[in-house]
Amino acid sequence: MKEQKNSTRIHTYWPLAAAAFLLIACCMQPWRNARAQESGAAQAGALVEAGAAILNMAESDREFNMVLDNWEQALELYHAAGEQAQEASLLELMADFHARRGHVASAAQALKQAAALWHGLKEFHNQAMVFENLAALYRTQDMNDQARALYQDAITIYTALKDNSGRGRMMLLISETYREQWMWREALTQARDALDVFRKAGDPDGQAQALAELADMYLAAGDSEEAGRLLAEARALPVQEPWVSAQVFHTAGDLAAASGNIGNAVKQYGAEVAVLQESGDLQAAAYAQVALSVALARSARNEQALAWNASSLDVAQMFDDSVLEGSALEAAGRTLFAAGRGSRALQAMEQSVAAFNRGAAPDRALNAALLAALFAAQTETPKDAAQRSLQALSLAREQNNERAEAVLLTLNGNLVLLAGADPARALEFYDRATDLCRKIKDQTCETIALGNKGLALARSGAKQDAAQLMQQAITRAQSINDADTLWRLHAQLAGILGAQGNAAQGAQHMELAAQTLESAGASLDPSDPQARYPAEPMAVFTNLARTLAAMDDAPGALFAAERGSAFMASRAGIPHALPPSSAHNMDFALADNEAAVVYLAGPEALDILLLTRGALQRFSAPLGRDALMALARDVFQDQDGYPVYSDLAARQLHQALIEPVTPFLSDGDTLIVASPDFLLTAPFAALPDVEGNHLIQNHAVVIMPSLSVLRDVRRAHADFPSTPARATLAVQQQPACTGRALSLMPRGECTILNGSAALTYRPVFATDTQYVLGDYTTMQGVETHVTPQTGALHFETNCFVDGRAPGHASVVLFADREKNPAADTFTELRDMFTSAPWPPLVALPHCAPMPDQVRAAPGYAAMLQDLLSRGAVRVVATIARPRQTAAEQVMLGFYTRLNAGDAPAQALRAAQIQMINDPQMADPALWAPFIYSGVPSK
Repeated sequence: MKEQKNSTRIHTYWPLAAAAFLLIACCMQPWRNARAQESGAAQAGALVEAGAAILNMAESDREFNMVLDNWEQALELYHAAGEQAQEASLLELMADFHARRGHVASAAQALKQAAALWHGLKEFHNQAMVFENLAALYRTQDMNDQARALYQDAITIYTALKDNSGRGRMMLLISETYREQWMWREALTQARDALDVFRKAGDPDGQAQALAELADMYLAAGDSEEAGRLLAEARALPVQEPWVSAQVFHTAGDLAAASGNIGNAVKQYGAEVAVLQESGDLQAAAYAQVALSVALARSARNEQALAWNASSLDVAQMFDDSVLEGSALEAAGRTLFAAGRGSRALQAMEQSVAAFNRGAAPDRALNAALLAALFAAQTETPKDAAQRSLQALSLAREQNNERAEAVLLTLNGNLVLLAGADPARALEFYDRATDLCRKIKDQTCETIALGNKGLALARSGAKQDAAQLMQQAITRAQSINDADTLWRLHAQLAGILGAQGNAAQGAQHMELAAQTLESAGASLDPSDPQARYPAEPMAVFTNLARTLAAMDDAPGALFAAERGSAFMASRAGIPHALPPSSAHNMDFALADNEAAVVYLAGPEALDILLLTRGALQRFSAPLGRDALMALARDVFQDQDGYPVYSDLAARQLHQALIEPVTPFLSDGDTLIVASPDFLLTAPFAALPDVEGNHLIQNHAVVIMPSLSVLRDVRRAHADFPSTPARATLAVQQQPACTGRALSLMPRGECTILNGSAALTYRPVFATDTQYVLGDYTTMQGVETHVTPQTGALHFETNCFVDGRAPGHASVVLFADREKNPAADTFTELRDMFTSAPWPPLVALPHCAPMPDQVRAAPGYAAMLQDLLSRGAVRVVATIARPRQTAAEQVMLGFYTRLNAGDAPAQALRAAQIQMINDPQMADPALWAPFIYSGVPSK
């Protein structure tokens, strides 16, 4: 809440800056005309206009000094001519100029002189407005006591003028200053008093503004019900001012976001942007766009979020608004970090800090530096991250920001533990952080510091004391309803108990961590930065499954794995199959010739769950997670963008993954791999046994994001018992790789395809361009030509699957660039077929994993889950970028066998075996990138 409030505070001052040139345009001419007979005043007016003209083009210090010289000469001439009104107005303009240049003392001095002149002229309303601007300037320097005194002076003036609306507005600004100092009781009192004043004045705009402010405070206090009631009252008022309507929309967006309703938050922030843009206030609209981008990023719409950030940056440049620039860059940094672009996120944060410093917003600069330190802790080495953290800690102490100091002390303790250094040093940091958190009465900060202290105690060997402290932290987290801290504490305590040999209690706490994650859902994104110890949500479900497997509870282990897959899909914001209701209700209806395997990788060993029609068994292999990841990555090594096959790594992976279950498989069985982790994208088809036979030669392989998805897709299969390739709609083109500078998508990787046909119906898969339906392809263009008779939709175009942004797999579509040259070529699959089901077969034979095959696994799981949950029952894709000739041969063989009546999994297997038998195409790098997901049988 503080971050949003600060951006509002800055914005209340900078409309003066945005209106600087308008002030010249509307005021300078009347000054000159009114006093044309007085040569001094006329010369002054000319100097003011000359200075404004220079300012409009100024870039160097020399040019800025010329502006100031002109205006200072004009000030002397106005003073000599006795033109006090013009002198006061010019002083206000000069104050704005100084403030924009970061010269706060000079700006304050000019405003004080202007206030004195307006007082002498008995222009008390103007004097009150100058007090307001001077107070806003003080607030940028955290001089809240002085700001309140000025607002009180303005209240005295408005009371004498019987201007209750002005009086109420000052009271709301005083309320804001109290909020900045976390003095909530005083802030609430001022806002309530302002509401009473506005009601007596019959001012609906003022009432709505006060109600929105009160709602925001109740929301910060966790009282969403009262916040909603106040907002409903505000919405019922006949508001006239667009900026007031925008404030109500903004608070409604905050309420929706806090409630986990991110879709409604996006809607409310979007309405705020629309209202402000329609009013012509582009600068205020750009600030609203930043809030909209944050909500979009929380809903995993990262590309859209970055597009709004880019738009805000354009407006910031237009108005030379450094605070807006810093806000947009900070939001972009958050989005980039959430999308796994750690280095680019840090770069954006560094630019944000610089922009806030230019805009004389040191508190915002500190917040951005704090975020950069938190990001660095998860993307850089502990040593490099500690350097950033110590720099930010120095800033926090300079500004006497005890809350930021406490967070950074906690972060430094985390970095000590992450570096494997002496836990005693970490304990010192945590103790100092705890003391500060208690001093400022920040319970969340204190809870996190206590929990992390428990980790340090466990590292030092005091596991009993650690468990007690962790339990205290858990009780605190429950009392303040901090789900994001609570699940981590439960998971950390589970690890401590497990290390003590208390597996049963450890499993209980891991179960509580999983339940907390499942119930919290989309709300796991706090707006305030905190130094929570790094943890991965999916690891909770994997560790729970492994713990239960070690306790010989194989059904419970499988149930936990299924829940993990559903949670990750939900977190990515895509439709997903619900897991079974319990560990005792898991009938996945496997056929007699089918076996499903789930892999659970731990630090030291691999647990394997094998499910057949009659049994669920557990096996293990003596390879830990890191070793398995290295092997999975080595099977397909990247060379110039294409995979290169390693037979040695493939044999070792077969030994770990397949040999333990081989005695329980019959030749010709279909093997269903439903691993919720990185092994989902291992090239199973290529793994050779001791005789050199690849797995695909003995078994059809089906890759599934979860067995729950398999269960649901079997039910949908009844509607599409067969999928002829004779009704295939193919999409192909060779677009240019273009897009916005802040885009997440790669550039320069869209040149491997030939031909420019867009939409083509094909009797068989071939390279002909017969039956072309259009000259360009868009998302709508594809959907328009998909009919109920379309059996397959084939994307003969590039596809990108990013494991750092699950749910955002994209295909390259080519818009008509003559009509829309700026059209983005990337379309997310989640944005297609939103009002109609996908065709039963979707082929994506040109998918490239990002950043690599192993780390792309979460992206593939989300993509498959999304497609199979929205109409598709069969999906062919690639886990590595195939060569064009190989892709054509695999897909031609697949469609040929499919038309001959083979089940899709068997059809792909036949196509791959055909290539194995061809000496020129036998290299697994050519045919093994292809995977099949969906209904295994015909």
